[in-house]
Amino acid sequence: LSGHTRVYPGPSQDRAAEVTAQAPDARMLVIDAEHTYDAVRAELELYAGALAIGGILAFDDYSKEYPGVAQA
Repeated sequence: LSGHTRVYPGPSQDRAAEVTAQAPDARMLVIDAEHTYDAVRAELELYAGALAIGGILAFDDYSKEYPGVAQA
């Protein structure tokens, strides 16, 4: 994956503008962020437009332990 991945450390909501500007039409975005419904819902809205058609937006910790992630 060398040359095909980028890591943007920091709060995901704070980095959204930078990520979407530097990686328009991304084929996959993986977000490891807060586990509340409101935070994940906001991230869905911030990042969904950055994906290429058919792109994948994946969230870490999608499980029964973090119901807010699954709910969003």
